[in-house]
Amino acid sequence: MYEEDVRPVENKDQIVNVFLQLIPKFMEFGSRSSTFTLHYWLKMKWTDNHLKWNPGEFQDVKRLHVLSNELWMPDFMIINTLDHFKLPSTTCVVQNTGNITCVWAIKTSVSCASDYTYWPYDKQTCKFISASSTYQNHEVDFYFIDSGISMDDYALNHEWLMTRQEAERLVFTSSIYNYTEVTFEFDLKRHSRMAHSVFVTPAAILMLFTMTVLWLDSKSIERIILAGVNFVCHLFCIYDLHWMVPLNGLSIPHILVFYRDSLVLAAFALIMTIVFRKLQMINTAAPNWIFFIVSILKDYRLARFLVTSDQELKDSCGSETEIEDSVESIQTVTVETNKEKTWSCFSTFMEWMSLFSIFITYLILLATLIPK
Repeated sequence: MYEEDVRPVENKDQIVNVFLQLIPKFMEFGSRSSTFTLHYWLKMKWTDNHLKWNPGEFQDVKRLHVLSNELWMPDFMIINTLDHFKLPSTTCVVQNTGNITCVWAIKTSVSCASDYTYWPYDKQTCKFISASSTYQNHEVDFYFIDSGISMDDYALNHEWLMTRQEAERLVFTSSIYNYTEVTFEFDLKRHSRMAHSVFVTPAAILMLFTMTVLWLDSKSIERIILAGVNFVCHLFCIYDLHWMVPLNGLSIPHILVFYRDSLVLAAFALIMTIVFRKLQMINTAAPNWIFFIVSILKDYRLARFLVTSDQELKDSCGSETEIEDSVESIQTVTVETNKEKTWSCFSTFMEWMSLFSIFITYLILLATLIPK
């Protein structure tokens, strides 16, 4: 009489070798919960020595279809699943040689150690860890059919691209327990076109807005309007990004850091616009150290554009001859007059320095967005 609870071997030292293959159908990945769900077919083959017969004695019947719960089944389970794993009932093909083939339709969910550092260009790695819960590998051992994973029937996911799938067999040996562990590992890459259009492209535009603010004349009304609009747009983008980017990863997404730092730069540009407008209106004499800096810049033709144009330099900051001979020939009254008009030159110089500093800062921030 056949007993489905008895290991199907002729002697107790014989090993039941089980060959298996995972056939993914489609997958889902929950970014908020870091949950990987795979719908797949699990195919198993093994030999049952208790189910061999001579076809000539049974009207030349060479195979039968038998329910899996009426057969001895390998004690196969997914160790790291979020739900209780149990092979459902299915119909198996039993051949007269004792070879049994079973295929199950299964849905399994596992938790992944997600990393959203380079969102929306992030990549995730998820794995299924499986083994026998009762048999040691000298009783039941697992091997792969072909590579262990067949992607022939896989349906593409609209949000994630499966870039790699690998099956690995590991044997663990100790003085107490020996077992075989089977791991199915999947690498996922996010389709980033939508997120790129919604968040990455606006980031580049806002970056240009911030630099344009410092490039415009501080006395123009366009500059103060653009500075305010730029700051408000940063706030809206960060608010929207807060709801879109998963925050349960191992590190803060670089794109969120970029928007945060860009918001600080936008606030800096807005404040500097107000400060530079105020400096342009000052009529009092400038301190000696400011007048000294502007005088040095006027001595170098390549750096003269940092303070003002040539005509403005002659009108408001003095001519080159006056600067070169200032120590000996410029009278005190003339020096005081130049000091009063030096505020405008100094303000222009600081605007250019702010623009260069923000440009370098943005280059550093952009470098952090590039996936390694």
